[in-house]
Amino acid sequence: ASTVGAITIASDGDTTFSADLNVGANFDVTGNAVIDGTALVTGVLTTTAATVFNGGFAANEISTITDATSFSAGLSIINTADVHGSVIDFFNNSSSPADDDYIGGLIFKETNSAGGTHSYAKIFGQAVDITDGTEDGAITFETSAAGANTAEIMRITNSSVDIGVSSGASSLRIQSSGNKGLTLRQNTTVDRFNLFVGDGSPNTADENFISSNNTTLHFLGGGSGTTEIAQFKSDGGIIVTPVSGGHAVFNEGDVNADFRVESLNNTHML
Repeated sequence: ASTVGAITIASDGDTTFSADLNVGANFDVTGNAVIDGTALVTGVLTTTAATVFNGGFAANEISTITDATSFSAGLSIINTADVHGSVIDFFNNSSSPADDDYIGGLIFKETNSAGGTHSYAKIFGQAVDITDGTEDGAITFETSAAGANTAEIMRITNSSVDIGVSSGASSLRIQSSGNKGLTLRQNTTVDRFNLFVGDGSPNTADENFISSNNTTLHFLGGGSGTTEIAQFKSDGGIIVTPVSGGHAVFNEGDVNADFRVESLNNTHML
């Protein structure tokens, strides 16, 4: 081996630098580069092949992944555990946490027709209550409409799912600013959709449900949820069949007639 200053060249060609190595031009390595300490790169580090970090890595600034392939996995997280898969951990390590802080989220952006960038949708995790022992959290969903900034359209908490309205006392509330409402559609060959109202257990004392097919809307109750008490037909017909001890009450809350039967002619009048 021969040593010149801080450079030692062994008989097999290995070269050791005992001081800093400053490279002012390109530095090409055709074999493996082993760095036992810290590699400080103040410029851009470009790799043309896959980069493997066996010990993990930490990024102190914003990192960007660019991919030109449609529907490609720009970022894949692979876990070989047998029970639990991979997770993404969002940690808002705030020195002054406060209620309603946003912990982290996903923002979905796209270029618009003018070439600008617009946020079309967002998903956030929120710390609603940060009090030790009574912490509450929420997941919020935001969307953009008519070119405006995104606004909250759905919120999930431990007590309710709120769609189109801020959180409240109801377990599920759906609200629209227009005449849109709730559409229930059975996407199978069976032409029936059931809406249960009760404690969630079929055929119990407080169970009632609404059943719909192509021509009739059925209301079932009677204590067990199996007795039909009313039908609303698509041709306008109404059939009311109160259970034993029940009553059919018509009351529109005014001094006018509470129950009226009309006909298009003077025959078959009640």
